[in-house]
Amino acid sequence: MIIKTRFKRAFSLIELLISLIVISCITAAFTPIITKKFSSGVFGGSDTVSDITMECEKFGENCKLCTNNFCIACSDLSCSDNQFKHDKSCSCKNCSEEYNEFCISCDSNKCSNCSDGYYPDKKNCIKCENKYENCIKCTSTSCTECANGYKLSNGNCVVDCNELFGSACTTCTTNSCNSCIEGYQLDGTTCKMNCTTKFGPNCTACTDTNCTGCDIGYKLNNNKCKIDCAAKYGENCTNCNETKCTGCKSGYSIVNNTCFDCSKISSYCLTCTSTKCTKCRSGYGISDYSGKCSSCRWLTGVENCDVCNGRTCTGCTYGYYVSHDFGPAYCRDCPSGCYDCIAINNCTSCKPGYWHHSTGACILRSST
Repeated sequence: MIIKTRFKRAFSLIELLISLIVISCITAAFTPIITKKFSSGVFGGSDTVSDITMECEKFGENCKLCTNNFCIACSDLSCSDNQFKHDKSCSCKNCSEEYNEFCISCDSNKCSNCSDGYYPDKKNCIKCENKYENCIKCTSTSCTECANGYKLSNGNCVVDCNELFGSACTTCTTNSCNSCIEGYQLDGTTCKMNCTTKFGPNCTACTDTNCTGCDIGYKLNNNKCKIDCAAKYGENCTNCNETKCTGCKSGYSIVNNTCFDCSKISSYCLTCTSTKCTKCRSGYGISDYSGKCSSCRWLTGVENCDVCNGRTCTGCTYGYYVSHDFGPAYCRDCPSGCYDCIAINNCTSCKPGYWHHSTGACILRSST
């Protein structure tokens, strides 16, 4: 009995010894793996940590704590604006490599900002023009800037008629203007000022402020096109309308809608018909016989006669007046001191040294 008991104890000791040997062997085999130490700061303290169950170098030199599949703690990384911190590799990666070449800022989940002309859509940068025609800058919901020749309207780009064809164009396509504001008219593909609307009929060329050209037969006058009477009815026509000449230069009269040269009838004729004079220059009257202009002195036989009606003198030169004292009219000297007069007792102006009395007489000034 005693022998059996001792045998059992011996066997138990042998089993224990074998177990210790096995454990020692296993520990020796895995010691290089589990003894990696970690620098301070990983867990917020200053002590080192050992006996982690995995080597972390395979996840990058900045990985401080890991599992079999990924890094779970990295040292502090400072990445540039166009990079992001890649947790699984504990490294900085370029946004353009992770997403596409137009991504300029991002995180590990998505692209957040793109180059001009692109907008972020999940993990890629999409060209604005693919979503908004003729758009060069945009967000995911609307266009913010359009290409040249286009303007924004409710988040989309529409043709900018003013930029393409000028401020007077109201509707257009990319190739031509289709309509213009009031005062302008289409001239080919662009708007041209309607000169006749702004400056009146017959204005053919203009600026915003002035008429600069007129139809043939018209000329500029105070920024308006008026009939060029001389061009339309002859050089001696001074006034006219669309259908006839209404006035002529001195010495010409309207005959058959043209200006007739009255000197063809008489050298001193101012107005006339085609056959006779109707008004003569001062000092001449119309001859009842010939219809021409002759000197009043010759027609009336009165010396100093300056105005006459046929053979009757009706006015005299300065210093004389028409008198009928002896029957037929003649020219009589004005009273002494009278420079001119219309009657014996009615001076109209006085000679030097005389003053004009209220009675019409010229009175010699007193020497005292």
